[in-house]
Amino acid sequence: MERTKKKIKLFKGYSKYEKKDFPFVYLLILIPVAQFAVFWVYVNISSILLAFQNEDGNWTLANFAAVFRAFREPDTFTFILPQLIGRSALLWAVVNVVAFPISVFTCYMLYKYTKCHLFFRICFLIPGLVGTVVWTTLVRYMVAYNGPVTELLYALNLLSDQIKHDGLFSSATTAYPTIIVVTFMMSIVGNNVVLTGAYARIPEELFESAQIDGASLGREVFNIAVPCVWPTIATLLTFSFCSVLTYDNGVYVYSMGEGGNGMANMGFWFQYATYNIATMPGTSYNYPAAVGVFITVIAVPIALIARVILEKVVEPTDF
Repeated sequence: MERTKKKIKLFKGYSKYEKKDFPFVYLLILIPVAQFAVFWVYVNISSILLAFQNEDGNWTLANFAAVFRAFREPDTFTFILPQLIGRSALLWAVVNVVAFPISVFTCYMLYKYTKCHLFFRICFLIPGLVGTVVWTTLVRYMVAYNGPVTELLYALNLLSDQIKHDGLFSSATTAYPTIIVVTFMMSIVGNNVVLTGAYARIPEELFESAQIDGASLGREVFNIAVPCVWPTIATLLTFSFCSVLTYDNGVYVYSMGEGGNGMANMGFWFQYATYNIATMPGTSYNYPAAVGVFITVIAVPIALIARVILEKVVEPTDF
């Protein structure tokens, strides 16, 4: 009797015509819920369990022994994990420590002091809509042996004849630095839409009052604009800390799936391992799963600590 009353109360206030839409609404909700359950919950639980199993499904810690061994010597895929983690961390630092503060400033200047800033927002958004394969292929062409970037650097006497002949991605001296430069340039406008949208929420009265008081551009940006949009900045940085050890940015495509010339990093390694296991007989996902668990155990505390610190850097601002 009590359940019947609760059920009646739950649907109270809806007409019989509205109740007819309930099955359709439930079906709409069912699709994302099923996708989340299968492709996130099941896949992640299965991956964690694989880390503690061998090829026969027996429980073992041998996969983690292989992970620690890969810190001293090449693993199954001939890579040494500390080198890969270091390259990913370096790329992450370039994006979030160097490029992101510049992006925060340039996005403010674009929004506040540039005419037709909405047009430029769309222009900066378009590259993000293009598939990874497209823009990585474009970059590969630009730094190839006859690409415009290679030709320009050679004309400025910044490249040797050998590197000019092979291309920037074909030399261990220039391959990863080229990826770093490309990533840096793309990261400056990477969060343009999010940041300019956050700046647009700030009341104009705050800036007008600051200008009346004679505030400089620096104080306007760092004492007014940044504190007002700090929740957005903190959220972006918190999510970025989740990939601090696995940052990739298309290295797999840049290196044509090989990771040669010192281009391989941790993000590349996961793609490389997945593809090779899927195409090579006698291999299993147990070892890569163990590497994933190991990286997660390190990255999750880093992200949580970063979140706590970022929330305390600037006090919440209401406007």
